[in-house]
Amino acid sequence: LEEFKTIKPYLMKKILATEAHTRFGSPCACGNAVCEVTCNDCTQYQPTCKACFVSQHRTRPFHWAEVWDAGRGCLVRHDIARLDHVIALGHYGAACEVSSGGGTPFTIVSSNGIHATRVDFCRHGVALDKVGLLLDAQLFPCSFKDPKSAITFECLKMFEMLSMEGKIASFDFVGAWSRITDNSFTETVPDMQENFIRCAHLWGVLTLMKRMGQEHGIDKHFPHRPAGNLVLYCPSCPEPGFNMDSKLGVLPAELRHLNQQRDTLDGNFHCNKAKKNYESADISLCGGKAYFPTNDVLASHLAQQSAEPEPEYPCVYLKAVKNQDKKKFKNMEITGIVNTQCSHVFVKASVDLQYGER
Repeated sequence: LEEFKTIKPYLMKKILATEAHTRFGSPCACGNAVCEVTCNDCTQYQPTCKACFVSQHRTRPFHWAEVWDAGRGCLVRHDIARLDHVIALGHYGAACEVSSGGGTPFTIVSSNGIHATRVDFCRHGVALDKVGLLLDAQLFPCSFKDPKSAITFECLKMFEMLSMEGKIASFDFVGAWSRITDNSFTETVPDMQENFIRCAHLWGVLTLMKRMGQEHGIDKHFPHRPAGNLVLYCPSCPEPGFNMDSKLGVLPAELRHLNQQRDTLDGNFHCNKAKKNYESADISLCGGKAYFPTNDVLASHLAQQSAEPEPEYPCVYLKAVKNQDKKKFKNMEITGIVNTQCSHVFVKASVDLQYGER
């Protein structure tokens, strides 16, 4: 800290120097205009004119253009669309010869903020495939009929890591990204809260299917497992046909515990859900292929179970506990969950509870 106190004035001077540049106002290298734009997303970017900035960022359209405002004496952040540039999709950054070139307003969430920009889709071919063109550019569309916004793959991967490691919620993530975009006037930043939550949900399902090998035909290598399986199996538990030799034969009694399968049940009564109105379209995207069964399978199983008699409580204390549970789970649609897991804590299946701790 003593060293920092000594060098602090120098550090401040150099940091402030990055907020301006001596080349602003001088002729650009192209000879057609003066230097007035810089890029803080590029490393050691030399200020240029607007046309040169656009030319150098055709494949990096989400870098912010820091434009020098001589009247206010400061840099003003602009999206590349403010420099009369349209992001062209379908020709690796080059404009489509068939398209009009004007583009349409489009909102894109990237790893450095939320961009209100313009996008021009390639018009070659019989049908206009906006979704396909966006995905080819690693942009995940927020809708699939006529998308008006998208999120970069990089941003979705970044959120996935922050969510897993830092428990960052999508609400907080989008709020932070709004301030990264404009920390002074956040109300001018497009609201992407609802779109981002939906895309992050869909991205998670697609990522799960890819990682579990379902898009690579993994089922043919594991015919003994359920088709379309999305459950992560424990590599240590004995699994005939996978990590056990089928010719092993019968083990001696003193060694049989080595191939023993032990499952446990673990309940969580804090993971509950209150009764509320929700859309019927809010359905599971895994279709019972992961940990939770489908609603139809669960309802069919419950219908076959006989009702349990209400237990009698012989003492006042147990009656008090019973009444406490009724208050605790009042107005709850789901009162908790129970996991079936192996001794190595790999979850095998999960189910919702509807009647307190039952």
